Amino acid sequence: MLNFNSPPATKDVPQWKVLIYDQLGRDIISPLLSVKDLRALGVTLHLLIDSPREHIPDVPAVYFIFPSKENITRDFELARYESYYLNFISPISRELLELIAQTALSEDCVQQIAKVFDQYTNFVCLDDDLLIFRPVGSHQSPSYYALNRSRASDTDIESIVDATVDGLFSVFATLGSVPIIRCPRGGASEMVASRLESKLRDSLRDSRNSLFANSDTTRGYGTDGRFPRNIVTAEVTHDAQLSANASFSNLFQRPLLILLDRGLDLATPLHHELTYQSIIHDVFNIRLNRIQVDLTLAKEVISVHGGDTHGVSKPKAPNSGKSNKLEQYDLNTVNDRLWREFKGAAFSDVAEAIREEVCTLKEYEKRMSELKTSMGLSGDLSSADESTLTLLDDNTVRLTSAVSSLPQLMERKRFLDMHTNIATCLANVITQRQLHVFAEEENKLFSKQTTTDSNIAELIKNPTIGSPEDKLRLLVFVSLLKTSSLLSTSSGSVSGSGVGTTGAVGSTGIGSSTEYCLGDSEVSQFKSWLKESCPDLDLSAMEYVQHLRRLSKMNQMSEQVSSVGGMRVNSSKSMLNKLVSHGSAIFLTGMRHLIGQKSYLPFTRIVSQLMENKGGSEVDDYRYFDPKLHRRQNTDIPRFKNPFYEAFVFVVGGGSYVEYHDLLEWARANSGGGGGGATGPSSSVNGTNTMATDVSSTGSTGHATVSGFGLNTKRVVYGCTELVSPNEFLEQLTKIGSEL
Repeated sequence: MLNFNSPPATKDVPQWKVLIYDQLGRDIISPLLSVKDLRALGVTLHLLIDSPREHIPDVPAVYFIFPSKENITRDFELARYESYYLNFISPISRELLELIAQTALSEDCVQQIAKVFDQYTNFVCLDDDLLIFRPVGSHQSPSYYALNRSRASDTDIESIVDATVDGLFSVFATLGSVPIIRCPRGGASEMVASRLESKLRDSLRDSRNSLFANSDTTRGYGTDGRFPRNIVTAEVTHDAQLSANASFSNLFQRPLLILLDRGLDLATPLHHELTYQSIIHDVFNIRLNRIQVDLTLAKEVISVHGGDTHGVSKPKAPNSGKSNKLEQYDLNTVNDRLWREFKGAAFSDVAEAIREEVCTLKEYEKRMSELKTSMGLSGDLSSADESTLTLLDDNTVRLTSAVSSLPQLMERKRFLDMHTNIATCLANVITQRQLHVFAEEENKLFSKQTTTDSNIAELIKNPTIGSPEDKLRLLVFVSLLKTSSLLSTSSGSVSGSGVGTTGAVGSTGIGSSTEYCLGDSEVSQFKSWLKESCPDLDLSAMEYVQHLRRLSKMNQMSEQVSSVGGMRVNSSKSMLNKLVSHGSAIFLTGMRHLIGQKSYLPFTRIVSQLMENKGGSEVDDYRYFDPKLHRRQNTDIPRFKNPFYEAFVFVVGGGSYVEYHDLLEWARANSGGGGGGATGPSSSVNGTNTMATDVSSTGSTGHATVSGFGLNTKRVVYGCTELVSPNEFLEQLTKIGSEL
C-alpha cells in the first residue's frame, strides 16, 4: 500500500509521500510500523485526516481510511496534494464511489485521483498470532455489555454482528483462504458464523472478482507461505503480523475458524494470572501494544522471602502524596528479545531472565574494558609509543567488531532498562495487593473444583489483602464455578473429561449431576462479608451473577422435564436466553480442566476437540459451516475427519491474554517435531566468539520455539472483538447488573 500498491522499487531511495489516516487506520498501522519504519518506506509526514493540514501540492498522498461520507468529502480541495491514492479499510459501496466521482468533478481534481483500492484490512494485528477488531476505549460500547444488557435492541446486536462479520471476512480475504467454520448453537457466534458463510459463498460465486484465488496478484499465501506485499507495508517482513502463522500445511488444508461466545466462560477474564503479559495488562492496561507505567511505583519494593505474604501488613502506595511520573513503553516482538521470549512466562521467570540479561551485558562491558586495556587505549592515545600503535593496528578487526556491536548493545540495554522498570513496578504492585495470594487461591479452585479448605472468606474479610476490586473478582469467579459427578474415563486427551462442567460445554447437561461449588446461601454470606469489608464497592456484578445462576438452574430443570417428554425447549429471542437455553453449563465453565498433568482453560479444551476432529462431549452439538459447498447442508456432521493443523479462534464479546497464552501453550505442547509452538522467534546458535555475535544473539533460554514448519505443527491464531483487562470486564458485569 505504501508503495502505491505496486511492487517495491529497486532503487535505494523510496519515493517520498504523505500518509493520511483516520483513527481506525492509525490503530491498524500503529502496532505494525514505527515512525522509523515509515521513514524507511518514504513517509515523510503522517497525519490524521481530521487534523489541520497545510497544502503540499508537489507530494503524493496515500490515504488509509474507513469508507465514510465524512472521510471522502473532506480532502478533495484543489491542489492540496499532487495525487491521491485512496486505500479503504473496508470495501467502499457503490454509492460512496459515486460520491467520490461527484466530489472530484466539483473540485476539479479528477486527474489527481491516481488509484482507489479496497484493502480488506478491517482488523488490528497486535502480534503474529493475535488480532482484535476494535481497541478498548473506542466510541462503541464494550461488546459483552452491548450484547447482554437488558435494554439491548436488535439494532445494537445486529451492528456488532455485522462489524464482526466484516472483520473476519477481511482476515480471510487477506489470507486468501476459505475456512471451515464451527460454533456453538445460540448466541452471537452462530449469527456471525451464518452471515460469514453467506458472505464467503457469495464472494466465491463472483468469478469476476474473487478474493480467494491464490495467485501472485491476489491476496493470499504465496508458495513461501507468507503474506503478499499489497496490504499495509511494502516489505513482507512487516506485512500484517498475522503472516507468521502461515504454515506449509495451509497449502494443503483449509484453516478452521472457531467462533466462541464470551458467555461460555465468564470466569477466565476475571482470573488473577501472574504470567508477564497478563499481569501487565491487569495492572497497566495494554493498548495497541503500548503501556503507560507510573515509575513512582518502582521506588518501594518490599521483599517477601519465599513469596509468603501471609501476615504481612499492606504497605502504603509509594506514590502517595507525590506526582506521578508516567513513562510510555512500546511492547514489540520484532526487536525486543525479552518480550518475545518471556511475554507468556511466569513473572518469576521474567525476573530471572532480567538478572541473566544484566549479567550478560556486564560481561560484555568487562570484555570491552579488557579489549581497551590490551590495545593501550586506557590512557591518552597521543602519548602512546610505537609498540602500542603497532598493537592497535594489529587489533583493527577486533576493534571494528566491538564498534559495530555498539548499536545492538545500546538497543539491548534500552529494552533491559524498560523491562527492569516494568518488572520493578509490577513486583511492588503484586506485593501491595498480594496478587499472588489471589492467583494461588484461584488456581487451587481451578484444579479441585471445590471450595473445601479454601481461604475465600479470609481474602474477602481481611482489609490488608487486595483491593476491593480484587475481592469482588474472586467472589464472582468462585460464584461461577461448577462441579460435576461426571468422572474422567480417559487420560492424556482433551476429550477425556475430568471433573468439569455440566456434561461439558455444548451439551444440555442431561444425565450428569451438576451443582455450583458455592450454594446460594454461601454466595449471599460472602457477599455480605464483602459489603462489610468494602462498603463503598458497587456489588451490581454479583447481582448479575446471581441472576445467571437462577436462570441456569431454571433452564436445567426445564430441559430435564422436556427431555422426559421427548421434547426440547425452544430458544428464546433474547441473546441472554439463547445462551442459557443451550445448556446450564455453557456460561459458567471458568475452570481449568486436567489433561494428564496439564491444566487447560475451557476454550482451549474446546479448540483441542475441534482441531482433533474426532468429536467430544463438549462439541458434539457445534454447528458446521462450509462456504465452499454450493448449498448449505442440513447436517452439522463434519464432512472430513482429518485433524486440523491451523485454527483461528475468535471470541465474540471480548478476550483475554490469559486465554491467548493458554492456547499457545497447548499448541506448543501438541505440535509434532519441527514446528514447536504457535509463536516465538527462531532459536539462535552462537557459533562464534565475537562480541558482535554475543550482543546480537537472541539467546537460548526462555519460551522461544524453533522455527520451521513440520507437517504436524499446530498453529493457532487468537482473535476477539476487543481485549479487556479484568477490571474492565468487571465493569461490564457491574453495568449489566445495575440495569437488571
